[in-house]
Amino acid sequence: MNKIKNIVLGLSLISVSAVQAQTHSFDGFTAGIQGGYLELSNKSELDCFNGVKGSNSASRSGGIGGFNLGYGKTLYNKFYAGVEATAMFTNLNLENNSRVFTNNTTVKTGLVLKESYGAALRLGYTMGQCLPYVKVGYVNSKFNAKLQSDDLGYAKADKHLDGLDLGVGVDMKLTDRVLAGFEFSHQEYKKIHYKIFDSTGPVNFESSVKPKVNLFLAKLKIKI
Repeated sequence: MNKIKNIVLGLSLISVSAVQAQTHSFDGFTAGIQGGYLELSNKSELDCFNGVKGSNSASRSGGIGGFNLGYGKTLYNKFYAGVEATAMFTNLNLENNSRVFTNNTTVKTGLVLKESYGAALRLGYTMGQCLPYVKVGYVNSKFNAKLQSDDLGYAKADKHLDGLDLGVGVDMKLTDRVLAGFEFSHQEYKKIHYKIFDSTGPVNFESSVKPKVNLFLAKLKIKI
């Protein structure tokens, strides 16, 4: 009888350990790579101080890649909380030629995304070998913006912009140490304001662009 009790107790302990291991399989530090599809869009605006205004929108897609470093922990009842820092690199050039302003002037606008660095809070719920999550974070990206027109002049600005990063994703456990995942995120940035110049110097025009970014990423991580 005692042997049976010991066997039952042993099996119970094994089951509890297995459940705990499964629940906490996403805990700890991770480091990895990520890459995928980027969609960059922007709205250009012109303000001529005589009251003439105009705007134009454009978008373009391309590739992006980078690195991630994170830490997470499973909390009460399989709820998960973690943080993840990212560094992303691309050289996507968004250019557009059109008659965008009320005086029918032809304007060429350009916006280049160079690099992005960010950190986000991730909240999820462990479901066996999968961890679906939502994220909210901060991102800082380097943009090169320019505007050129034979009638108005030219303008350019190279700036790091702060933005809000919102997204959803899922991590999947491949082995005890290797994780794979997919993520979609949307980034909203502040406007870039810059003055317009001609051959004589500044003119009475001011332009701005407001970038937006959509990211579709695949991730590969290793627990460290």
